[in-house]
Amino acid sequence: MQDHPYISLVDTHSKGIIAMAFRKKHIIIRIIIISLTIVTIYIAGNLLGERDGEEQDTVKNSRKLTVDVKPIQPAELCSTDARIDFDKNREVYGRYLPLSASSPDYVVYEYSIRNQVYYYRKKEKNNKHKKHPRYFFAANLHNNEEILPQFMQELLRVFEFLGFENVYMSIYENGSTDKTKEMLESFSARLEEYKVQHRLNMENSKRPENSHRIEYLANVRNKALEPYYEFSERKRQRRMFSGDRSMEFDKIIFINDIMFCRNDILELILQSNNNQADITCPMDLDYYDETDSSGNKIPIKTFRDTWVARDIKGDAFRKNIKDLTTDSESNKRAEKGLPFQVQCCWNGVVVLNPKPFDNPFDLRFRRSVLNTTECAASECSLFCNDYWRLGFDRVMVVPTVQVPYNTREFKYLERDYVNKLHVDIDKKIEFVEGPKQVLCHPLVKNNTQNPDGPIKWGEYLVDYSNL
Repeated sequence: MQDHPYISLVDTHSKGIIAMAFRKKHIIIRIIIISLTIVTIYIAGNLLGERDGEEQDTVKNSRKLTVDVKPIQPAELCSTDARIDFDKNREVYGRYLPLSASSPDYVVYEYSIRNQVYYYRKKEKNNKHKKHPRYFFAANLHNNEEILPQFMQELLRVFEFLGFENVYMSIYENGSTDKTKEMLESFSARLEEYKVQHRLNMENSKRPENSHRIEYLANVRNKALEPYYEFSERKRQRRMFSGDRSMEFDKIIFINDIMFCRNDILELILQSNNNQADITCPMDLDYYDETDSSGNKIPIKTFRDTWVARDIKGDAFRKNIKDLTTDSESNKRAEKGLPFQVQCCWNGVVVLNPKPFDNPFDLRFRRSVLNTTECAASECSLFCNDYWRLGFDRVMVVPTVQVPYNTREFKYLERDYVNKLHVDIDKKIEFVEGPKQVLCHPLVKNNTQNPDGPIKWGEYLVDYSNL
């Protein structure tokens, strides 16, 4: 057999090179295939994240790691002598430092505009696998001109402490007739200044005339969480393609129109972490005037959200702060300023484990299931019941965090900054099984503001949607 005419022209050394090339051609092909696969995954990840900003998201994906600005000052009612002493007492021994964006115990997220994924930047050699938690804040607001200056200022202080790059803020407002809308637009500008990702959704719609209050409120709460639901779906898809976890949030903090200071929110987050809780609430307050023997009016503090809050025996909270629940152990812990277990709470603000909102649970706020025996309770009560039913049953109240709903009552709180001294963070809750039934005061009719049905006990672990 004759040599190939071309091969015959090359010397022995060249023959060896060509033979080696033929032997390794399958390796080159494999490398090309792998490279194409990587490029495909990269493009898919970009396409899925292309709309991460959304038109309504005021801040696009151009966040920087830090913002060179002066420290944000406390709101006026959070900088009184009594409040400063109260907060100093809370902060003793660096109580909140583990939550701080400057803490060396974590690394922080660094955002890459080019490929829309997060990388971890180490701050300490021994913290290779740690990262700062991410927080999704949500709020529903309506005609809240009075409380908004403090509300916005103290939220910014919370974001500053946690790290502007570690938070997302979603606000749904509708139907306000005061200055709420323009104040929120100003707040949005400040969030943009600090490069906080956020969405401000303002509408002129009001509650329909012939509607059920709880169905309406459930929809309003879901609108505040819309960005989270969108993140949750895109997160699931992106992880399938690239393993990217940039859209994951460690906590949801849902805030009503309450008066608070920065450390109130930090304390709730800290206690939520410490007890690995699924739902963590403060105590929300009402005041009424009592006349003394001299005719002077004395404001008396009472618990507010008795319609929703249920103790670990399933019974309603009482108005009397000193005799709050039907469970003696809970009352003892409350008196000592220690968190205690409950069946349900909301109380103005909640720190939530977000997992029930994600696949496969996809939980949403709702009204009771019609044409069943499910009690027509508050959307917050049903929300607690759904958490329990799905196995997220670590629910607790932090009694040292107390929040009213207007400036007058917030000023009354100064009398109560008695400083429960150093509430031991190590005295964790020993969670027990929940009650078999809970007390319910239903709201049945449309166009009704307050509960209108008979009080009754009922099961809460049943999935009524499948009946």
